[in-house]
Amino acid sequence: MNSELRSSKEQITCFVDLLKNNLPEHCDNRGKRHTLVLVIVGFVSATLVGRHKLSSVHRYICNRVDWLHEITQSQKVKPISRAHLPRFLNRLDWLSLNELIDRCFGIRIYYQHTPLSSVAWFAPFLRIVPGKVPATPRY
Repeated sequence: MNSELRSSKEQITCFVDLLKNNLPEHCDNRGKRHTLVLVIVGFVSATLVGRHKLSSVHRYICNRVDWLHEITQSQKVKPISRAHLPRFLNRLDWLSLNELIDRCFGIRIYYQHTPLSSVAWFAPFLRIVPGKVPATPRY
């Protein structure tokens, strides 16, 4: 698995700026450790390099946390926990987020999720879409 990001630094910087300006953070600031921008940039960059399982995405974020802090210009905190990551991702407005991802990288990210009370876990996956949404997702 290639862990090198295929997108340029300008694309990522543009994406960070779009996230900061166009995707409001609705969380209460009390007790918040992880910024919305840092987790989203980590998730999207992990997905772009081919990390599709949640554990793999989490390892990618943990291994590149210094780079993520630098690129998002956020204060250094511990990486998001593996248990908190699916809850964090489930709260996102994926329609708005996919528009921003499409503007910067020319792709859309589709995901499958189940309720947190069930045994199944969050399984993100990437599909490059040339123009239209496919009828059946590939797992």
